[in-house]
Amino acid sequence: MVDNFIAIYIRLCIFELVIKRSQEVEESSYITELCILLKKEIARNKEMMKPGKNDVKAYIKFETEELELLQENTWQMAESFGLDRRIDNLTGSRKVGFYSWDLDCLESVVSDLTGTPVGEKLYEKIRKGMDFIQSHRNKR
Repeated sequence: MVDNFIAIYIRLCIFELVIKRSQEVEESSYITELCILLKKEIARNKEMMKPGKNDVKAYIKFETEELELLQENTWQMAESFGLDRRIDNLTGSRKVGFYSWDLDCLESVVSDLTGTPVGEKLYEKIRKGMDFIQSHRNKR
């Protein structure tokens, strides 16, 4: 969701620069101004994605088959603030904590894989984690 926001923001910045500057300014000036705007926006979004004091983690332990399925599909998690790297590094020996935005990403990846028994089981674990987070949010 945040990545879509950044993409839209980039398009708007480019459009704004083109309108403001017309065709009189060198291309390097466009790039310089765009880079400055992007650095500010990305820094602001990184602050938005940090867990807050009231954010709850759900802990999930993946079986070997589930982990293999996730690791085969990390290419679908490319814009997920390092979740793909975290999944690639898992060994399945312990429970791992996920925030709601991590589980949203995992759910979208696994929802396409529910045709297999492993995919269905994995989808249920992720849903239980999301339900856990939701129930703890409602208590506050």
